[in-house]
Amino acid sequence: VEGANEISVHASKIYLIYRTNLKAAPIYIENLRANKKIIEVKGVNVTEIKGDKFVQSVLLDQPFKGSNKLSIDGVFVQVGYIPTNELAKSLGCNLTSYGYVKVNAAMETNVKGFFALGI
Repeated sequence: VEGANEISVHASKIYLIYRTNLKAAPIYIENLRANKKIIEVKGVNVTEIKGDKFVQSVLLDQPFKGSNKLSIDGVFVQVGYIPTNELAKSLGCNLTSYGYVKVNAAMETNVKGFFALGI
């Protein structure tokens, strides 16, 4: 989600291809869906990247708009992030369902004196 938003500055159209649900903070998903350059392609896997010297298309395991072939000019692969939360877990901090440390607006955790921030 974040990667698609970031590279949309450099592209006229982005296809965000993903298998299940978007796994990002709600504000990032809102920003993504407000970005007219980004087209979501949900429930699909890329099976092959086609082209001679340059990327020309990708093949999909499920049809998107009636076709298993999507003509594109490039591919950016980003699988996601794994939160580094070992210290926070060992201190008893509350975590989100994705494993990130829960904080309030002041970046405070539920453990007094322990703050968290990052990307």
